[in-house]
Amino acid sequence: MSRHGNKYLLVLQDSFTKWLEALPMKDRTAVTVARKLTAVFCRIGIPETLHSDQGATFESEILRLLLNNFGIKKTRTTPYHPQSDGLVERANRTLLQLFRTYMVKDADGEDHLSLMLYAYRTVKLASTGASPFTLIFRREAQTNLTLPTVPDQWNYSSEH
Repeated sequence: MSRHGNKYLLVLQDSFTKWLEALPMKDRTAVTVARKLTAVFCRIGIPETLHSDQGATFESEILRLLLNNFGIKKTRTTPYHPQSDGLVERANRTLLQLFRTYMVKDADGEDHLSLMLYAYRTVKLASTGASPFTLIFRREAQTNLTLPTVPDQWNYSSEH
């Protein structure tokens, strides 16, 4: 749990640009997720499709109504088969690696989340040939920060 009381991250990723969002949440209720999704849609645009697992939150009536109101088509992963949602599963692993990279002893990861997301968003990915930032804003990110590189794919063989 963060010092802000958040226990969960809602992770969203655009399948074309690979733009990554990670939103801290105190709970995983449908109302909380609907509020977070609404904020993202209003900030960066409404997607044509939302692909998710079949968790109760994403199968709720609240989310169904929200997506219907925005005109968003809902697709689902196969039950008990997270590999069918490889894009977000890789994003989750990347976020975990970024937490490990940026964390110092007794630090609150949530305090560094924006920097971690910036690191990911501004690195050129092999899969797209550009950074998510460049694909969204049509320009290179300007920064004086020295950030560690974020590979398109991490080596996880030691973790499994």
